[in-house]
Amino acid sequence: MTATSSEVVTVTTDDGVSLYLETTTAASSTEEKDSTIVHNILFVHGWLNSRRFWDRNVQEIASRAPKSRCICYDQRYHGKSSSSSSASSSSLPSIPLLANDLKQVIEFLKLDKNNNDTSWLTLIGSSMGCNVIWSYINENYLVLSEMNNVKLVFIDQSPYMFKAIDWNHYNKGIHDEAGIKWLQNFLQDDKLQTFTDLNVKSSSAIPLPNDILNMLEGETQKCLPALTQLGLLFEDLVKRDYRMILPQISYPVLNMAGGAEKCYTKESVYKVGSLVQDGVNITHPDAGHWLYLEDPVWFNERIVRFVLKGQRY
Repeated sequence: MTATSSEVVTVTTDDGVSLYLETTTAASSTEEKDSTIVHNILFVHGWLNSRRFWDRNVQEIASRAPKSRCICYDQRYHGKSSSSSSASSSSLPSIPLLANDLKQVIEFLKLDKNNNDTSWLTLIGSSMGCNVIWSYINENYLVLSEMNNVKLVFIDQSPYMFKAIDWNHYNKGIHDEAGIKWLQNFLQDDKLQTFTDLNVKSSSAIPLPNDILNMLEGETQKCLPALTQLGLLFEDLVKRDYRMILPQISYPVLNMAGGAEKCYTKESVYKVGSLVQDGVNITHPDAGHWLYLEDPVWFNERIVRFVLKGQRY
């Protein structure tokens, strides 16, 4: 595997939140000018996660995809990024707020300018990260429509998490008002003492190495200062319906599901691939919600093939 190098920067949003961002590039590309980067691969993590949740992916993907740059950042309220509670923002926690953060990350890195025939932007979202990307696309569709080379990867998310009369593909755990209130109270009472263990059990089907488990616990604990905001964010997340937004997406989509998923059914995740204009659904038969952590070899291989060759299988 080719050696990689990393660079850390801070992106300050228009409401004063500092977003911690890390880029990983193959060593062979670091000696060249930034303009030689062909593949920008931007990872957007899920709720109560962080950029570190991609630790088993970015180095290998960057090393195997020539002239690529893997970009991971901590969303506000998560990891090393600040939150509205410690900055000047008074905005209520919401997916559109996080989508605006994503917009500013893209603009900071000038990824929205890669509209020529040789530069590509691949957005990869896991769980809530999918919703953030969907909201970003919904608000910035005209900007994206001017970009020729965009690819999208969505990992194990349903278009709508709430239980409704016309929708039976909701989240298996939290899908109504009572469940939301229970979770918000649990976060405050538990202070994340037992939540990490519960989260691992519900999100993974393949056992994770001890070093990864320790990392997950440490990253989850970093969310402690923003528990109230994260509870409100989850409520907003669950109630947002993307069934009318997904059909506008015309870029190639690789939509991944975990076959041993405990949060959704495979059919609910597959709804994403069927609603977009050009989607292909694939399943890891043995993995759960965190399939990229559970089987990085399987995941990384498919991302590299999709990024380099557009293959979706």
